Amino acid sequence: ALPGAAALDVRDYLDLACLGTICDMVPLRGPNRVIARKGLERLTVTKRAGLRALKAVVGIQKAVTCGHVGFGIGPRLNAAGRMLTGDVVIQLLTTTDSKKASRISKRLNKLNKERQDIEKHIKEIAVERVITQSVLPSGIVVWDREFHTGVIGIVAQRLVEAFYRPSVVCGEDNGLFKGSVRGIRGFSVVEALAALKEYLIKFGGHEGAGGFSIEPEQMEAFATAFNNFCIKKLTTLETKPTVLADTELTIRELSGDVIEEFVACAPFGIGNPAPTVMLRNIEIYDVQVLKNEHLKLQVTDGKIGVPAVLWKVSEHPAVAKGNRVDMAVRPEFNVYGGQKTIQLNVQAITLS
Repeated sequence: ALPGAAALDVRDYLDLACLGTICDMVPLRGPNRVIARKGLERLTVTKRAGLRALKAVVGIQKAVTCGHVGFGIGPRLNAAGRMLTGDVVIQLLTTTDSKKASRISKRLNKLNKERQDIEKHIKEIAVERVITQSVLPSGIVVWDREFHTGVIGIVAQRLVEAFYRPSVVCGEDNGLFKGSVRGIRGFSVVEALAALKEYLIKFGGHEGAGGFSIEPEQMEAFATAFNNFCIKKLTTLETKPTVLADTELTIRELSGDVIEEFVACAPFGIGNPAPTVMLRNIEIYDVQVLKNEHLKLQVTDGKIGVPAVLWKVSEHPAVAKGNRVDMAVRPEFNVYGGQKTIQLNVQAITLS
């Protein structure tokens, strides 16, 4: 028990179970999907002081969506464990004091900003080390005693996104190196770690991600062994990222009614991904960079224009004003200033 933590009743446990299902990486099918959907409904109308305060910090004013949880609520809850201690989150979720909840939510928001800054710094170092190598490794391993172990998993995922290779990032933790691994499609992270267990003190994970502890003096040997393992595995795998579209449509066919039908299939996530649509031979007639890290495009079929966004991408070889492109997109609604408009969440883009 934590000092000052309020007792939980059955309804509280239901709220926390719903929140956990939405935030956790579980397949959103069957009972999980029902729990997640009910959880979003409960989060929307929650009376809990902590969740209301956290929603206010994130800027959620209406119905809570998976996007709000995945990119707003979840990262702030996770930031406590990554940067400080998870006890802070328990205090937030159990308090009945709205002023205390507000203070904790603001603290979590600050911790999340610190996490983002540290992640960005480590990513820049890691990317620089990769690109200065004469050949792109089949398996990327980057380590440094100064790397914050609370964000190494996120950075490993960023390396996969940047280079599309299985990636490992390690930082020092109590005299040992703690590593986090992320894979690509068809590559089993836990299989790789099991094959290299002679170098490791302990390890664990699943198909797409894993972690381990290792003696510092074993890092060089592990990096070589991991790369050699990946060289063999990647001979049978696609080494360029691909996106599979569910169907091909035109911009004209992407009406509000169609997107409403897509939205009815939510919540989206593992096991129930958002519908992805292929648009072909679309012209880009405007390009903007948002906050130095996102691309916002205006695209048209010659008659109808619609905005499209590439999140976490500040430049792309196919993106330039006047280019004609093929895009795999997830159509969605963007609500801003009380107005709801259609927006395309770009998953992949290439020249037509």
